[in-house]
Amino acid sequence: MAPGPFKDHYFVLQVAPTADLIDIKKSYRKLALKHHPDKNDGSPQATKLFQQASLNAAWGVLSDPEQKINYDRDYQVHRTSQPHASSETFTAKTNGWYSANASPKAEDDEFRKQKEFKDWACAQSNKMEEIRVSLKKLNAELEDLAQKDKSYEALVNPYWDSWIKRFFGGGLRVEDMEKEKEENIQRMATRRVKEAIVSRLNAQRDALMREKLRRTGKENERQEKVRQSRQEKRSREAEEYVKEQQKAQERMEKEQAEMFQRAAEKREAEKREAERQREEDRSERSRRRGEQQAAEEYERRQEAASARERMRREEQGRQQKNRESHRNSPQPRQSQHSACRHKVFWDKVEGRQTCPHCQQLQYRFLYKCSVCETKGCAGCMKAMKNGGAPEQSSKPKRETPDTKGTMPEQSSKPKRAARGTSWW
Repeated sequence: MAPGPFKDHYFVLQVAPTADLIDIKKSYRKLALKHHPDKNDGSPQATKLFQQASLNAAWGVLSDPEQKINYDRDYQVHRTSQPHASSETFTAKTNGWYSANASPKAEDDEFRKQKEFKDWACAQSNKMEEIRVSLKKLNAELEDLAQKDKSYEALVNPYWDSWIKRFFGGGLRVEDMEKEKEENIQRMATRRVKEAIVSRLNAQRDALMREKLRRTGKENERQEKVRQSRQEKRSREAEEYVKEQQKAQERMEKEQAEMFQRAAEKREAEKREAERQREEDRSERSRRRGEQQAAEEYERRQEAASARERMRREEQGRQQKNRESHRNSPQPRQSQHSACRHKVFWDKVEGRQTCPHCQQLQYRFLYKCSVCETKGCAGCMKAMKNGGAPEQSSKPKRETPDTKGTMPEQSSKPKRAARGTSWW
């Protein structure tokens, strides 16, 4: 498995690689307070930033001395192996805080300046240490000379005291006294030289100390400016990232709303299309059913017409036979038929028959005179009752007789009276 990308904990905590534990702790607390969800009213964005930044992981590594030593070693190896590539940081495109354009050149320049300052400070410290050692040695030598001076003063007494000791015995001899004086003169010269050296070394040490303080102050100011500049830049980038995330969230919500709306419109269109299709199917079925019914009705009518034509021909044949039989029947019967005025009750003859006078097919029944047994339809019956004869070629309108077999009503009262008198 390939190793994961290197994580720049210094960049996460916004501190320089040379920062001490106090600066690291201060930056960690500041970032934790700024981006902790409890400080942002439970904002999901702040929670996401806090989790993605891995502040706790960076603090856990850099706050432990052993882990920090190992991490610094890996950090230097990573920077050496990739001098022109920025280490994997929590960038705006990935995890959210910092710019992906963290210039490696600027970081290298900053690292170089800090290294130069550290080298210079180390050299200054070495010089000051050498001066301190030299001063310590010279001070020890001066202390030794001072002790010897005290011994010399003890040997060299006042004038009278020395004469008394010399008169009564004791004290130094003249040769020894001269020797002590020469040694004292040499010690005084040596002390003056060493004191001059001590003064010069003290001046050098003070100058080095002042220069170190001055350079340290300037370096601290420069690093503070760099830190503030980076902090401001990262704050701006964090704000821009939050705004971009909000815009992305709004854009995503808008796209989702549009997608849901399009889906709803599509479902509505599909529903309308399905309803239209069902309506077309119902119309098509209704049309086909109507066409089928019309075809069946047409077939029934054709069959009925064929049946009527067949029955009409059969009835014509029967009528022809009846006329022939009437023609061959005895004459009194014919006189009786011709003498009947048909003013009597007509019976109904059930069945489908053709009227012998008008040749109209009657589907249910014909009327038959009870005297002469003449058959006819309702129209022909009325004509014969009124004293006329039905025309053979005419086709009077067929009237539906009473279902009980009674005679149809007459249209006027005098006719009903005449009909009533004719029965007797």
